[in-house]
Amino acid sequence: MQRNPVAPRCRALGCVFGAVLLFASASACGPVQYVGQVTIDASSALAAARSAGGVRHAPYEMTMAEEFLHKAREEAGYARYQTAIRFGRKAEQMAVKARALALEGTETSSEDSGDGGDRDRDRDRDTDRDGDSERDRDRDADRDRDGDRE
Repeated sequence: MQRNPVAPRCRALGCVFGAVLLFASASACGPVQYVGQVTIDASSALAAARSAGGVRHAPYEMTMAEEFLHKAREEAGYARYQTAIRFGRKAEQMAVKARALALEGTETSSEDSGDGGDRDRDRDRDTDRDGDSERDRDRDADRDRDGDRE
């Protein structure tokens, strides 16, 4: 029985062609997922959070969402698509959270009668009955301690 000398070469060429085809299709997944996650999902979630008033009611979450989205676009510029997709997911999560907080804040602010909201509560918490703030109390304690040393 004679072997065909061309057959092993064809098989090897077929394996190489298959590997190239597999690599080409696998490398296309990153950009495709990036477009879906970052360009569509995260960007639209951020826009929805902005329109719901997220900048006013959830500034931390909005800032995080914007920065994660910016970082995702930056990473995609370096062709680091999996990293970009991770940042896109984080941006979308923070934007969804910001939108929920904004909607919740809008509901509570419509129920409030303009009492000042969180800022007044924070100021009241930092001030004792005599009207001294926490910083004033710390300064007075330092003065008392320094006076005892002399």
